[in-house]
Amino acid sequence: MLQIGKKLYPGGPAPFVMEPVMTHEKDGFLSTKVTMYTHVGTHIDAPIHFVNEGRTIDQLSLEMLVGRAVTLDLRDKGENEPLDREDLQAAEAALPPGIAIEAGRPVLLCTGWLDKTWGSFDFWEKSPYLTERGAQWLVSKNVSAAGYDFFQEAEWYAHSKETIPPSAFKIHRLLLSAGVLNIEYLTNLREIVGMSVFLVASPIKILRGDGAPARVIAIVDF
Repeated sequence: MLQIGKKLYPGGPAPFVMEPVMTHEKDGFLSTKVTMYTHVGTHIDAPIHFVNEGRTIDQLSLEMLVGRAVTLDLRDKGENEPLDREDLQAAEAALPPGIAIEAGRPVLLCTGWLDKTWGSFDFWEKSPYLTERGAQWLVSKNVSAAGYDFFQEAEWYAHSKETIPPSAFKIHRLLLSAGVLNIEYLTNLREIVGMSVFLVASPIKILRGDGAPARVIAIVDF
């Protein structure tokens, strides 16, 4: 849920602001101006976010974001722990019989971290993170998108919050360069751990957008 004035990350701008333009008292109806960051709340990164000349959010096929998806159980990972290739492989191997990661479909990674820490800087400072080997494994599985309830980058917080170099976003760059979309800041993944669900991740269609907020739902019985 988008919240007025809630900072996206430490040192960043307030990403979501609502300003009344028309009111019931003055105009007989309510209309509101919204100013927001494209990567606010639950959102989807388009490749151009980190890849020069990459696809924009309006150029993405919804087939990449709508359809069957599985959720890997990584809830054994805690503060500042890496999610490496072997962790992802073990989580895939633990899926119930008949459920598997599918090429061309999204995969969701559940650590439970966001549900425990959202609203606190601990979400950023102490988050489990995806290693380069882990990200490369996702690419090797040919998934269309990866969804997270944690912050993927290990190096980001080691730098000044005012001067963050491109090298601090290795995982974003690796995945987006390979055509794997990021679905970020997901909640309640614990409810669908180990399941095959019908995922609907629908971003706002912003012309030439580098990303967009999205309403993401999982349908269990389909």
